[in-house]
Amino acid sequence: MTSSQFVALVRITNNTSGFIRGWSLQFSLIENMTVGRHWESVFTQNPDGSYLVTNIESNACIPAGENITFGFDGSHDGTFAEPLGCAFGNQSCTFLRLVQVSNESDDAGQLPTGLELGMPYPNPFHAETRLELALGATSHVRATLWDVSGRLVRVVHDGVLSASASHALRVGAASLSPGLYLVRVEDGQGHAETRKILLGR
Repeated sequence: MTSSQFVALVRITNNTSGFIRGWSLQFSLIENMTVGRHWESVFTQNPDGSYLVTNIESNACIPAGENITFGFDGSHDGTFAEPLGCAFGNQSCTFLRLVQVSNESDDAGQLPTGLELGMPYPNPFHAETRLELALGATSHVRATLWDVSGRLVRVVHDGVLSASASHALRVGAASLSPGLYLVRVEDGQGHAETRKILLGR
């Protein structure tokens, strides 16, 4: 069984008429899921295995009607499930996005039979993230960037690329708002792959 990864994006919205000054969030993951990196937050693992997440200085205060986001990624050994027992104070809560991504890869230097899109790095990113693209045959390739509401944000590449294991697709942060995006790559042979990228604050 091959290990896989996941990326979570959490949004906290202040639905009151006043300020929230300092916040904490608690949740649990199933036994085989572990947290790796996290951003815009402070993570503490409790003795019972649950996680306590607290604010950093830049997002400690949430004005009325406003929201903040933070995120984390991690891995699992084959079983994937939503976080359990999510609580914000005495209120239950729901994760906005929890996306599973595979980290399987072919042997280095081998051309794929179709299209292979590597994992973005760095991810999350602040200035630019890069995805390695391998093609088994020369083809017209269209790479697009989408937001989580399904809106096309930009075309990253649209043109012919040769059969190669070393094409690089770069997505810059210019004109993008912090949040989760999808990079979709399609070739002229009917192959397509999608990867999730997260732009931090």
